[in-house]
Amino acid sequence: MSAQPHPPEDTLGPPADGGGGTRPLSHGPGERPHSGRVRWRGLPVVATAVLALGITVAGGLLDAGTSGELGTWFTVGFVLSALVASLGVRSEDLIWGLILPPLVFAASVLLTSPVVPGGTSGSVHDQLLELGTTLALKAPDLTVGTLVATVLVVVRRLRG
Repeated sequence: MSAQPHPPEDTLGPPADGGGGTRPLSHGPGERPHSGRVRWRGLPVVATAVLALGITVAGGLLDAGTSGELGTWFTVGFVLSALVASLGVRSEDLIWGLILPPLVFAASVLLTSPVVPGGTSGSVHDQLLELGTTLALKAPDLTVGTLVATVLVVVRRLRG
């Protein structure tokens, strides 16, 4: 009994039209064959920013409804959004994983301050003062979220 010859590595079985010969694989010569899994590349920067902002604002609104100030839920939302920003953004846009968390924090404060009791919905000057006060009082939360994002971005960068 003679062994059947194997087709070359860069071909795969009969062509779809039923004719003779073999059809080429989807990969080129010298390239690794497709493993069948689709590799997730990440979200575009804008989608990542919107998702992170939504998570943080949701935490802020939950706090506004329960405690009347930006507290624990806001912080949890912000740290989760830092995780989303650092793990969710595309590899080629990885620097945005570091840039987005502080911007999301500031934007979330501005978006939630009108609904927080004692917050301001007045002039731009009043809103900027509210932002500055909140940034000063919640600096540890901002630092923790940004450090989480930094560590995750560095790990992603080192892993390639």
